[in-house]
Amino acid sequence: MPPVPACWQGACESGVEFKSSHCNKKLFGACSFIKGVKQGVFNISKPDDYDSPRDYEGHGTRTSSTAAGRHVPFANYFGYANGTAIAVAPASDTLAGMDQAIEDGVDLMSLSLGFIEMPFYENPIALGAFAAMGKGIFVSCSAGNGGPHAYAIHNGAPWITTVGSGTIDRDFAAHVTLGMYIFCDFNDQVSVFQQLYDMNSTGAAGAIFSSDSRQFLRPDDFNMPFVTVIPKPAPQVAVSSSRGPGRIAPWILKPDILAPGVDILAAWVPNRKGAPIRDDYLLTDNNIVSGISMASPHVVGRAALLKATHRDWSPAAI
Repeated sequence: MPPVPACWQGACESGVEFKSSHCNKKLFGACSFIKGVKQGVFNISKPDDYDSPRDYEGHGTRTSSTAAGRHVPFANYFGYANGTAIAVAPASDTLAGMDQAIEDGVDLMSLSLGFIEMPFYENPIALGAFAAMGKGIFVSCSAGNGGPHAYAIHNGAPWITTVGSGTIDRDFAAHVTLGMYIFCDFNDQVSVFQQLYDMNSTGAAGAIFSSDSRQFLRPDDFNMPFVTVIPKPAPQVAVSSSRGPGRIAPWILKPDILAPGVDILAAWVPNRKGAPIRDDYLLTDNNIVSGISMASPHVVGRAALLKATHRDWSPAAI
C-alpha cells in the first residue's frame, strides 16, 4: 500500500486484546470512547467486551469492512455466497468520538447507531454531524431498525444523509436432499427459527412454509434446509428498516436513500459465533448479516470514492 498521506491524522490506543502495533497503513487510528460508560452503571469485562478499541461483538468489524475494506477475492460463508467483499454508546462518548474524528481531519463519517428521537439541539449525533458539516465532512447515518412502522426514523436531521435498508438479489445455491417434507402454514407469532427447529426435531429433511407476507419470509441463512420463493426479492425495502417521516421534523422527507442491508457478506471477528449448526456454532472470518447497520457503510464507501475524485465537493454536493 502507498504511504499514509500527511493529512491523515489519528492515534492508536493500546488496551485489552489490542496493541498500537496492530495499526497499519489501512488502520491508522483506533481509540476507545468509554468514559461515559465507566461513569455510569456499566462494567466492562473481558468475558462481555474489551476495554480497548478491539471489537468484541462484530458490529464494528462488519460495518468498517463494508465501508472501507479492501477487495477480498473468493470471500464466502462456508462455501455459500461466494464473491468479493468490498468494502449504542452513552451520548457523551458518541459525541467525543465524533469530535475526535473532526479534529483528526476525516473526510467522512458513518454512524450505524442512533438515540431515542429528541430535538436536534439535544441529539448528540445531530450536534456532532452539524459541526462536521461545518468542516466539510460528509456524515451518513442509519435510519434505524424500527420498521415497518411509520414515524420510526432515527438521525433525521437535514444535514445528515439518512440511509434506509434494502434487499439485494443474493441467493444461496445448494444441493437439495430429497426426503420427507412437511407443508405448513406459516405462524407469524412464532419465529422462523423456532418453527424450523420444531420441524427438524420430527426427523423431517426439510419444511415448506407458505405465507402471503414478505415481512416474515425472506432469504436468510438457517441451520437446516430453507428456501424462500418470492416474485421479486430485490430491490425491496427491508421490513426492519425504519420508515419516515421523523417525529421531530415530519416535514423533512426521510430517509434520503436506500442501500443494501439484508444478507450482506462482510468481515467478522474470529472469536465470535458464526454459522449455527443445530445446537452449536462454527467460527468464520466472514459472516452474512442483516440490519440497518449494514446500509450506511455502503453509502459512505461510495461517498469516499466521490470525495477522492472531487476534493472540493461539499457534503451537500456529495
